[in-house]
Order: sequence, then structure tokens, then C-alpha cells
Amino acid sequence: MTEPQQDLDQKAVAVTPAKRRVTVKLPKIKWFDLRRWAGLLLLGLLVALRIWDPAPLEVLRLKVFDMFVSTQPRDADPQPIDLGNGQLRPPGKDLVRVLDIDEESLGEIGQWPWSRAKVAELILKLHRMGAATVGLDIVFSEPDRLSPAVLAEEMAGLDPETRAGLAQLPSNDAAFADIAAQTRTVLGHATRSVDAEGFFDPVGPKKWSMISKSETGTGETLNQFLYGFVSRLGNLPELEATAPGLGMFALNPDGDGVVRRVDMLVRVGDDIYPTLTLEMLRVAFGQKGYVVKTNSAGLVSIALRNAGEIPVDEHGRAWVYYRPYSTDDYISARDVLNDEVDPAEVKGKFIVIGTSAVGLLDLRSTPVANIMAGVDVHAQLLENIIDGQFLKRPNYMIGLELGVLLLVGIALIVLVPWVGAKWTLMLAAGAIGGVIGGSWWGYSNLLILVDPAYPTVGILLLYTTLVYISHAREEAERRQVRNAFSHYMSPALVEQLAEDPSKLRLGGEMRDMTLLFCDVRGFTTISEQFDAEGLTGLINAFLTPMTDVILKRRGTIDKYMGDCIMAFWNAPLDDSDHARHACDSAITMAEDLAGLN
Repeated sequence: MTEPQQDLDQKAVAVTPAKRRVTVKLPKIKWFDLRRWAGLLLLGLLVALRIWDPAPLEVLRLKVFDMFVSTQPRDADPQPIDLGNGQLRPPGKDLVRVLDIDEESLGEIGQWPWSRAKVAELILKLHRMGAATVGLDIVFSEPDRLSPAVLAEEMAGLDPETRAGLAQLPSNDAAFADIAAQTRTVLGHATRSVDAEGFFDPVGPKKWSMISKSETGTGETLNQFLYGFVSRLGNLPELEATAPGLGMFALNPDGDGVVRRVDMLVRVGDDIYPTLTLEMLRVAFGQKGYVVKTNSAGLVSIALRNAGEIPVDEHGRAWVYYRPYSTDDYISARDVLNDEVDPAEVKGKFIVIGTSAVGLLDLRSTPVANIMAGVDVHAQLLENIIDGQFLKRPNYMIGLELGVLLLVGIALIVLVPWVGAKWTLMLAAGAIGGVIGGSWWGYSNLLILVDPAYPTVGILLLYTTLVYISHAREEAERRQVRNAFSHYMSPALVEQLAEDPSKLRLGGEMRDMTLLFCDVRGFTTISEQFDAEGLTGLINAFLTPMTDVILKRRGTIDKYMGDCIMAFWNAPLDDSDHARHACDSAITMAEDLAGLN
């Protein structure tokens, strides 16, 4: 030590057992802290997003439904339907057939379009074999180019008498209209989203196609719910004037191009038209109209009088419960025209006429097949209606799904900050498992489509957000504890306190403690012999090793008062042997002072 040389002498080392109230000031806990406010805000945004329902969200939901249907499609080999009293009815799969204008038919009969006389012959043969109804997934919007009068105009070299005779013959369109009027035939027509040249203006539905009853009053009240189109591609007026039925066959896919739902009612301008499948059933059963049930959210169901209801969504679309494709559903048009079909294959069946020929095929993507003929979609929907097997998604489902999200979300907002991430993880996992399991159970047992995707994503997002905020807050508290106590407690004690800040009692507590006071005897005289820099070095040389001794023995530094150290034991962490540790510190400090001197 610099001159004047002098040993430091501890004036006193006092170990005093005492009771002392240790008060630690912590922030007051608020019920609505940052975590809960953030959780409520996020939950509100999730609800608002679901009500808005942007396209990506809808696609996510629909893809989950696709997974359900592809995992467990409709039975490909259904059993007969038990009608009671020992009566059995064939399932819809055995009552619906697709009459296919296939490649073989075109190769033998000729290119499409065929003469209307040939189409009329085809329809007549089907009805003579006992077809319940024939529906055409085809539009006859232009006059037949093979009618006698048209041929008389186009053929060169005819003598005037022959030309005049051909001109007097009935047109093929008239012959087709006559056959259609005498049979249970439903013509098809299509919609357009824009008006276009060559498309017939809406002529208005026939009386039998009008909505006969609705819970909201007249059929016009349905306009606010149905998807509207500005024009339609119709048949020749003489065909539509006499045909027993007229149904829309246009299939409007969802945003990702997959056909999952079929519009059972379509609005063109101010007129409402039924779909092809509805018209085929109405004509087969000899009914005059339809019953539509609605509520404030939209359509609920559509039914023929005295028949089962067809559940639809709020826009009047029926979900198609698909089964795998089967060639057994198809009959070749060539075989019918050549009388090579067993009448039992046609009798009592609903026949949908379409085509699978290359260049004419209307290809669609469905949940069970990337490529499926559009006519097969109509056929499968007919089977659904006949069997009463419907996929259902009532328009109150959004309320149910949001209710689950709100219930679980509020529980997480309350519990995560309270009981922590570990225990609430079981709640979140159980809720997600219940949502997914319940959704699958509803589909597999009740054919009800409940969206598990959005509630699951919402619950996960809420849980992770709340846990992250809690973790960030705990880390901030640990840093605060470390910063506050790192200079006054041993590192091991600081880490214990940082891991569990709750050991700091709000408001303090009464406990037995041991206190130690230590200062330098005659420090005033000693300090007069040093300048400021020298005195600082002396104090640091003395206080640092003394402090280390205290901290190594679980002591807590209370304060430094010049050359004095005040420390205590058994607070804020428990120390059952606090008096021994304090005494050991005092003895060691005295021993170490000799080396320091």
C-alpha cells in the first residue's frame, strides 16, 4: 500500500439474529393485462375474418370437405332401400343411367350434331322401354341443318317439284318437339354471366317451373339469395313451348375449379329456373311445382309436393355426395338405336343423355376424380335425391363454428396467463381434437359438413400468441430480476429467483433473518491520507473480496455505506441455515483481511 502504510482493521463484525419485514415492490397484477388484451384483439380479428370469408379461407374449408368425401365416398355398391312392410326399392345407383353419345356411337351414326329426327328416335325408344324420365344435358339452340326444307335449299341439281315437296315436309325440329311433348322429356339449357349475341333472351319459366310456395311469400323474394345470370342459352322456341320440362344443366364450380355443389334454382334476370335433376323428378312424379323453404339467412331446402326435402345452402346449391365412377352407369346410344339394350336396363330408370366423345366431353373436376363428365355429376345428384342421402351444411354452421372458436378462445385468454402454457396445452389440444373428431363424426354418421380447419387454425394461433407473449413477459421479468439482484446476490440465487419471480412476495412477509454489518475502523483518519483516486482504489480493494465472501455463502447485499457493508440471510430466498452462513462469512472476512493487508 502506498505511504503512509497502514493496515485496515475491521471495526466490528456483528451477526445479529432479528425479525425484519422484507418489502419487494412489484407491478400490480391486472386482470386485463397485455396478454389478455392481445388475445381479445386477435380473437375479434379471427371472427371478423371468418365473417368476411375471403376466397383462400373458403378454399381451405372446401379442401377439407374434399378430403372427407375422398376418404369415405358414397357406397359404390349400395344395398336396396327398405321401404317397410317387407318392401325393397332399388338404390339410386340402379335407378339412374347415363345414355352416352360415345365415340362408337359417333363412328357408326355420324358426327355430332345428329339429326333431330335421330335424337327423337332415341328418346322414343327409351320411353318405349319404360324410362321414367329422359333429361338432356344438351342444348338445341339452332335449327336442324338436316331438316328437309334446309336440305332443299342447300342441295344443288334438284328439280323444282322435288325441291317444293321437300320444303313442304315437317322439319326435324317439329318432329323432335312432337316426340318430346308425348314423352317425359326434359330439355336442358345453360346460363351465361354476360349477354352475348346468339343467346336467347330469357322468355320466362313456364307455369309449372315457377316456385309454388315459399316461407318468405312469393318466389320473387328468393332473388336476393340466388346467384343471378343475365342471359341463358336456350333451345329453339318451338322445342321449349311443347317440352314437358326445362332444366338448367350448367355446373358452376367453386373458386378452385372443383364441382362440389349444383345450383338447384337459378335466377336469370327476374326469372327463376330449376336445375335439370329437379325437373326430371318433377316430370317423373307428375308434379306442378316446387316448395322452397327459407329463413333470414337464405334458402334451407327445396322439395316436390309430398316428397322428401333436398337440403341446400343459403344460395340454393345442393352438395353432391359423390361415389367412385363406374362404367356400369353408362349405356351407349348406339346400342339403344340398334335395339341391343335389355329393356330392364332402362325400365323405371332416370336417363340422362350426355356425351363422353372426345371434343364434346364436358370435363369437370370433383372431390373423387380429377376428371369426370359433367353429365355424371347430374346423374350422381339424382342418385342422392332418390336415396335421400345428402351432404348437408345448414346455413347456421358458421354460427356453430364461430361459437366453438369463441368459447375455446375465451377460455385460453383467461387460463393461459393464469395457469401457464403447460396445463392450457392440454385444453388447446383437447379442443382441437374435439373439433376435428366431431367434424369427422358429423360427416361419417350424419353427412353434415362442419369445418374443422378454421377453428383449429384459430385455436392454434390464439394459443401460440398467448404463450409467446407470456414467454416474452417472463423473460422480461427474469432480466429485470437479474439486473436488480446480480450485484447483491450470488449468481445461483439470482437464477433461482429469475426462474420463479413469485418467490418475491408482494407487500413483504415476516421471517427470521441474520444481518451482518462490516466497516473499517478509523476510516476517516485513513481517508485523509489519500487523494480521491487513491481512496477509490482502496475502497474497491476492500469491498470486492468482502462482498465475494458474502455472496458465496448465500448472503444478500443490502447496501454499501461508504466503507460499510450491510448484508442479510434468509431473504428473499429461504435459507434454513442462515445464522451459520452469516457467521461463517464474518470469520472468513476477518481471515481474508490479513491477506488483503
